[in-house]
Amino acid sequence: MTYIKTKWSTSLNQPVRADLLNKIEAELEVISNAAYTGGVGLKGDKGDRGAPGGKGFPGANGSDGSDGLDGDSAVIDWSHYIGNSKYQNTTTVIATGDVLEYTYEPTTTTVYRHITTAVTGLYPTEDAFYSGFNGVSLSNLIVGR
Repeated sequence: MTYIKTKWSTSLNQPVRADLLNKIEAELEVISNAAYTGGVGLKGDKGDRGAPGGKGFPGANGSDGSDGLDGDSAVIDWSHYIGNSKYQNTTTVIATGDVLEYTYEPTTTTVYRHITTAVTGLYPTEDAFYSGFNGVSLSNLIVGR
């Protein structure tokens, strides 16, 4: 192992105080000894990015016979609906809470989000999407949170 000694100076090319120089040299020696005795070395460069994975299985056909998802996933959960739906600025208040009208973007169909005024802890008792709403009651639950 080769040890390199150097004189340290500040950015103004002024000598470093003796106590700091001793501390720096001691740290360099500790690092050098650790590397020499099999200690942890310096972190290497990042490796190349791996090849992309294959395409997922196609989604199942829906009950209406429509095609499944684009091969990414057959799981449609609440997060999927909230992320793929656009609020239409229409809210109806019913006895159990609010019904918000959304457009589900993948199929451009109207869906209704029901958020109850009743809560469990900090969250509504129900936060769910339905496909039917007659102005008073909801029908055909799609997915709940």
